Amino acid sequence: MDHSWSVARKGDKQKMKKLWITLMSAFAILITLEWNDMSQVRAEGLREEAVRIAAAEVGYHEKETMDDLYDHTANSGDKNYTKYAVDLCVAYGQPWGATFFWWVMAQAGVPREAFPNYVSATTDWFRERNAYYDRGTYTPQPGDYAVLGNVANCGIVESVTETEVTVIAGNRGDSNAVTRFTVSLDDEYIKGYGVIDYDYVYQPTSLDFNDNYCAMLFKTSVGKYYRNYQGEPVLWSEFNRADYKWLFKKQTDGTYMIQSLYDGKVLEVKDAGTTRASVVTLGEIQTENNDHQKWYIMSFGVGHRLIPKNATNFCLDIYGENDGTTMQIWQHHEGMSQMTTFSPVDYVQLDEINIKLSYKEKIDVGETQILGYRLSPEDASANMVSWVSSDDSVATVDESGIVTAKKEGTVTITCKSTYDSSVFDEITIEVKKSSTEDDTDNTEDSKDTENDSTTEEKGDSTQKQEETTEQQDSTTEEKEESYDSTESEEIKVVKKGTVISSKKCRFVVTNVKKKTVKVTGVSDKKATTIKIPATVKYEGKTYKVTSIGKNAFKNNKKIKSVTIGNNVTTIEDNAFRGCKKLRTVIIGKNVTSIGKNAFYDCSKLKTIKIRTTKLKKVGKKAFKKIHKKAIIYTPKKVKKKYQKLFQDKI
Repeated sequence: MDHSWSVARKGDKQKMKKLWITLMSAFAILITLEWNDMSQVRAEGLREEAVRIAAAEVGYHEKETMDDLYDHTANSGDKNYTKYAVDLCVAYGQPWGATFFWWVMAQAGVPREAFPNYVSATTDWFRERNAYYDRGTYTPQPGDYAVLGNVANCGIVESVTETEVTVIAGNRGDSNAVTRFTVSLDDEYIKGYGVIDYDYVYQPTSLDFNDNYCAMLFKTSVGKYYRNYQGEPVLWSEFNRADYKWLFKKQTDGTYMIQSLYDGKVLEVKDAGTTRASVVTLGEIQTENNDHQKWYIMSFGVGHRLIPKNATNFCLDIYGENDGTTMQIWQHHEGMSQMTTFSPVDYVQLDEINIKLSYKEKIDVGETQILGYRLSPEDASANMVSWVSSDDSVATVDESGIVTAKKEGTVTITCKSTYDSSVFDEITIEVKKSSTEDDTDNTEDSKDTENDSTTEEKGDSTQKQEETTEQQDSTTEEKEESYDSTESEEIKVVKKGTVISSKKCRFVVTNVKKKTVKVTGVSDKKATTIKIPATVKYEGKTYKVTSIGKNAFKNNKKIKSVTIGNNVTTIEDNAFRGCKKLRTVIIGKNVTSIGKNAFYDCSKLKTIKIRTTKLKKVGKKAFKKIHKKAIIYTPKKVKKKYQKLFQDKI
């Protein structure tokens, strides 16, 4: 790295002062509320959030074509193409003043029932609700809907003094942009104000299912099921086993806990979050303050919505379609990302697990044997097991029930239900010294002699071997789990979507012919250092790692440093968003695109080393909310270019 620049912000002291005042105000609000009334906690601050979002858009210019929609000024024109229409899925190329206001409300997470969802300015919506006031009959407040001119445009009130009002509006007059203007309170340009119900709280009534209702949950639009993958709910291709099955447990208040038949954990809003994009995860069942684990089930289209009790203005939302896509909550909208289809399945309780008796009670050091098991009843819904050795130094057992003897001794092997650990079976195996072990020393001596004779010959390749060790370590193969591990042979067919796991990361095949994969997340949840290799090996073939998928490491609480390999060209949206402990990132030599929010809210990220000179795109908020004294290192010849590219992204 030849050069760098600091990204320290101006006005940090003033911001900290404002933050302190905001926090103290929020605390004062919180202590006046019931602890479990989380929807009301969420309602506080929506008005301020809406004003803040609108202010950040000032200067955005409509586009001549559909290109560069998310850039503030690029491709400026007068053809009414905007990101606001795209995000809201409304018609392009028409006046967009009301669309801008609607977009601000949606971005802030204001309930859809609390504001007019129209693409043209309106007073009727407010009049029907007795919430409209003509100019001069009402003192406006920040966040109010301002009707402008000949009622053909509107904006959002940013601030008010005794004599003036400041409004932010889109597509006003001939501006073709988002602008801020200030006029007197009695200026005829202001026709009136609509009052937004920022305190609106949706009160759902849940559908009523039978006790122990069991179903597979399906995202219709992409044909994928909800899966409990390594303790997290994600979107995945269909495969009918316990980690795809969910048990609905009815609560006394009419809501449901939605429990995975894989490990018994329940769907919950992480950290009891009540803000837009709060992550939906899996947690141990709580008996108190557990509204974030309770869900209303509502009809929606031909499917259902899952609405958390602690934040009823939101519902479960899945943005994306790839295997491994994570879940979140989002304000209600009509999009398919919020529709869940239920595929009911019979719930059959697991009573017993029996390890088959056809196993060897005594095995030699170095020997392996495969253990099998039977479930009772055989069609039990919770049909997945785990294997445990009482002493790995004597013998290990893998996830398929393969026992490997290590040294002399006695070991207990346990097979237990992943859903209910009280259902298990166990056996005892004695490991004996191999009859051929006495000859080991002589064999090793001969090997040492042979190795000595080739040391000089191998010397030149030592450095290359060391350089590839890390890459080779990350190419372990993922074996498909089976219901009955007596099947010792598996036929693996590599196709698009095939999952490959290494020691720390997991990958998914993106192109079989070109042999490419992308990183989709971690396989070692305790890993603090992530090194994304240039290639991985699977089934005897080498695959290039060309991208880091959407949400791949989002909200990871362990990662401290990341090195991105030289075959990676794309870092997708939200790839490392919310990695609170991430401090250092090294970006490889061929990265051309960094998606929006890729490193957003990585609050400790202080060192960013960019080795690529090919970077062409940095998405919106890609590096927002990183360490205020962060330093970006770049090749000297692209410093100026990158400073411009990173503008407004930090």
